[in-house]
Amino acid sequence: MATEIPFALDEQFVILRRIKAGGFGIVYAGWDEELNLPVALKEIHPELLNQKAALAAFQVEAQLIARLDHPGICRLYTLRRTPDGRLFMILEFIEGGDLRQLQQWLRERDRNLSPMAILYIIRQVGEALHYAHDLTDPTTGAPLHLVHRDIAPSNFMISRRGAVKLIDFGIARVRGMLRPETMGGIIKGRPQYMSPEQIHSPDKIDRRSDIYSLAVSLTEMLAGHSPYGESSNEYELLERVRAGRFDLAAFLRENRIAPELHAPLKAALSLKPQDRTASTKKFLAELEPFAHAIGYNDNRARAELEEAASEAFPAANLSIDLEKFRAARERGEAVTLEIPRGKAFKEEQAQVLQPPSPPRKKKLPALVLAVAGVCLALLAIFLLTRPPTSEKMSGAPSVEKAKSTSSAARDQPMQSAPKETVVVVESRPIEKPLVPPKTTGQMEIVSQAQAKLFIDGIEAGTLLPGEVFRNEKKVGSYAVLLKSSVRPGEPPLVRAYRVQVPTERPLEVDFATAVVRLLGPLPSGARATLASLDPTIRLEAGGDRLELLIERTMLAGVYAIQLEGQSDTRTQITFEKGRSYRIKFENNAFSLLPG
Repeated sequence: MATEIPFALDEQFVILRRIKAGGFGIVYAGWDEELNLPVALKEIHPELLNQKAALAAFQVEAQLIARLDHPGICRLYTLRRTPDGRLFMILEFIEGGDLRQLQQWLRERDRNLSPMAILYIIRQVGEALHYAHDLTDPTTGAPLHLVHRDIAPSNFMISRRGAVKLIDFGIARVRGMLRPETMGGIIKGRPQYMSPEQIHSPDKIDRRSDIYSLAVSLTEMLAGHSPYGESSNEYELLERVRAGRFDLAAFLRENRIAPELHAPLKAALSLKPQDRTASTKKFLAELEPFAHAIGYNDNRARAELEEAASEAFPAANLSIDLEKFRAARERGEAVTLEIPRGKAFKEEQAQVLQPPSPPRKKKLPALVLAVAGVCLALLAIFLLTRPPTSEKMSGAPSVEKAKSTSSAARDQPMQSAPKETVVVVESRPIEKPLVPPKTTGQMEIVSQAQAKLFIDGIEAGTLLPGEVFRNEKKVGSYAVLLKSSVRPGEPPLVRAYRVQVPTERPLEVDFATAVVRLLGPLPSGARATLASLDPTIRLEAGGDRLELLIERTMLAGVYAIQLEGQSDTRTQITFEKGRSYRIKFENNAFSLLPG
């Protein structure tokens, strides 16, 4: 059904603008009027709604994305079906474009992303991919063995703020989740990024196939072109990939790829999966020497990406389209999806009331009654449509006939004319409750320190110390995150919660802190990790480092400190409010000293 844009999907969501369309679906920019925030809406092509396999594949994709909760993966809010059968995913709106579009925009201006920005993108995608690979079934805890199968720059979304998100799990494979293949015999994915086994054994691939695709993406981003070369013949390209027809060493050398990357790329691009890097986490760890060589810095890398994306991708300005829609709605011109009048509205029809039948001593079988009714109806039709006799046509009935009729009438008691069946139709409107069921409730939050508030990833404002934040929200569960900057130059302190609306009592957020100093020396090449459910600090130092490694204000609470790169050394420590601590590593153990 072709519908003018903008239009109302339902009472909550408005579709404002079409972003792009593919062979399987259409993506729109829209607005959530209840939560007052932008959303993306992905619709399966209406032409595919009658294809059970395509419809099931779309629903499986939605079920999979709903399980993924990672900042580097585009989130699914809900699945919405309209009364006429159209099916939409309601997704996180990313104001920006994909990496392929950004690269094209840069090439047209003789510009390129720096190696630092490229490494930043690969790190963000790699961390999201590692999370997806390690995903487990929430009910059984069993690994899902997810494989994305379409890791490519066109599926790396870049926001105007420099955020990187992995999208499109439409052809992902998950153990235990049946994915109907809508076109049997067709290899799914982009040939130039596929692993060899994805072509010759697509049913036997695992996470190592995605690692291969990620390494190909990195190689292409650094060199500016694919290691497989250019080809307009897809079958020829598939054969090149399947056979691994490229000299990686020569390619890296000719394109002046940094030496620190040769070994990691060689391992990740091994033709045989058993020879390949086993996990995305390991692949990212093997890129660290390259990060050191280029003086990698997260903030500078993101700033560069943000600058490029904000130039390449114009602001969405959805408010213009939204105001246009709201003005049309006020004039009574707003377009809304047509709602078919059918079975869905059967309950709104008036009820038919009939007087109760008198009780019978003996009931005849239903079949007999039905047959008798049909016979009586046929007899009535025959009598009503029978042609008149010649006597009636002449207008002079015989005397004998008249006498017999008159005599019969005298002998029989007088009978009233047959009554028609009385059907009383109740015409009063359907009664609706005067008070609708409660669908919204209050969210209340109190912070002990000034903090920025984020609800489901959307910034909701800044809280002042002791201020009570109140907001009317739709009943449900929300991810609430607060960031408070305690000391200049340090990363913000973060508190994360899951809040159920309506809240029984205000959520009180405590930003009590302690000062922590981590001292050397550490074994050469080792890495210490200080972590809790809140921010994680990662440190690296060689054995010759004796000076202060870090001093930071931490949230009070229980932490774990672990040494990586050596034998497992893990210690649990507790920081109390208002205290200072020193953590020192000696004799292969961590010790907590007074501040």
